[in-house]
Amino acid sequence: MNMRNISTGIAALLFMALFFSCEKRHIDDNIPASVVNFSRAGLRISEFYDVEGVHTDTFYVTNAGFEIPADIDVTVAVDETGLGAYNESNGTDYQLLPPSCYALEQVSGKVTASHRTHPFLVVFDCEAFGQLENPSQYVLPIRLSGSQPEAIGEQSLLIVQPHMLEAQLALDGAGVTEVRLPDAPETPEYRFTVSAGFESRWDINFELIEGQAVLDEYNAAHQTNYRALPEQAYTLESATSLSAGVSSADVTFSLRKADVPAGVYAIAVKLQSGDIDGRSIGIDADNIGIIRINNGSTTQRLDRSAWSISFFDSYGATDVPEKMLDGDAGSFWQPAWNASHFGTTTLPFTVVVDMGAQTTLEGFELWRRPGTYASDLRGGVFEVSTDGISWKQATPFDCGDVNNKNEGPLYFYCEPATCRYVRIYITASNRNNTSNMAEFFTLGN
Repeated sequence: MNMRNISTGIAALLFMALFFSCEKRHIDDNIPASVVNFSRAGLRISEFYDVEGVHTDTFYVTNAGFEIPADIDVTVAVDETGLGAYNESNGTDYQLLPPSCYALEQVSGKVTASHRTHPFLVVFDCEAFGQLENPSQYVLPIRLSGSQPEAIGEQSLLIVQPHMLEAQLALDGAGVTEVRLPDAPETPEYRFTVSAGFESRWDINFELIEGQAVLDEYNAAHQTNYRALPEQAYTLESATSLSAGVSSADVTFSLRKADVPAGVYAIAVKLQSGDIDGRSIGIDADNIGIIRINNGSTTQRLDRSAWSISFFDSYGATDVPEKMLDGDAGSFWQPAWNASHFGTTTLPFTVVVDMGAQTTLEGFELWRRPGTYASDLRGGVFEVSTDGISWKQATPFDCGDVNNKNEGPLYFYCEPATCRYVRIYITASNRNNTSNMAEFFTLGN
């Protein structure tokens, strides 16, 4: 390299150094100003539960800037004027939370170079808040001020909206579980779970009841006829409390299969009540769990010589409901499948059988249309009545999916019911809306 090239390179380096020494440095451009703000200003929701008594929430004022030129004394206080301005700017109509519902604590402090945040507390009185007529309309506007006004930032108004949730216990798995006993394991166990729908910091006690009293309540509400399984045929194991930090406990029914009598029975449990430190806690409305055990076996048909059809809402072509009672498994009732037929062409379909006299039954036998379309009928409900006006559910029935081609007999058992009328309510098909029934019997001893 010759001397001329070396000189040219040195000159270029000197020029670049001079240029960049005059350019403004940007290293501090993204560092925020040293001002004190609420760490989360604006509308903030404070959630708590109705069982807490008092609830304390912590909020912070903070300086996130690069440096603090001096210690800053800070104060927080309720600002009703600020609430008015917030409502006007945001199109809201919040009201000032009454003083009986809260207290402010640690309202004064310092923000320094070594302690950049100051916490303050809002203590809510849950009972007083719960007595407000429209609690969602109330907020607490809190204004930040300081000994150096110029050091207070734009984020100086905090709107705290208290939101009180109802603490509830629930019985998971509530409702009716149908069990066909011959298909059950040798030592069947069935579980429900008592669970808290919130993160509990307290010990929770709860009360369970079981037996016929629970079934009587369920029967009255659902027009069913469930009866209790004899106590010697099962055991019930359950805790009666949830420790702090524990959210659930199992309720376990263990069957002694050999001790279950013939027929249809049920075991039931109800989540009755609960409390936290003596304060009542809510119970979810769906709080009864039932295991309905089908151990029916009779195939004895009841006499149907006096039977007739008293109501129907559909039939197709000449496939009238009376064909279910004619003793010919090759003929069948078929609901309408097009507009030229009688009645409705879509599920559900209904037919009522009048047995001519009050009869005690324990089950039902049905036969489906023979041949290719045997699997059309899927399921529904058998209902019973003494007068043809007031009805009770005897049992649901399910003939299986499209792969079950069994024409019959198909047996469905229920608790003993004395009735004159049986209503067959078809709700499910394996082929669009098509269903059929070739023969129908009731069973008893």
